[in-house]
Amino acid sequence: MSNLLAAAGGGLAGGGLLLVLCLVACPLIMGAMMWFTRGRDGGSQTPMGKPGVRATASAKQTELVRLRAEIDQFRAAENDARRVEKRSR
Repeated sequence: MSNLLAAAGGGLAGGGLLLVLCLVACPLIMGAMMWFTRGRDGGSQTPMGKPGVRATASAKQTELVRLRAEIDQFRAAENDARRVEKRSR
């Protein structure tokens, strides 16, 4: 029985070292990936309303203005169609 445990313990030493290396490498690689990709989006999307909120709010405001202008164009076209319909009666 003790021979079996000794053999298992010796076999796990190599696998245990690999496991420890993986456990250490994973957070280090994740941290490096976060560090290298943090500047690529220009800081426009940041969690929890940090500095990028102003850029996001500006983009939303621009989209809102564009949508309102599009609605005004549709209403004007609808009004023109109604005027033409009234004239044709």
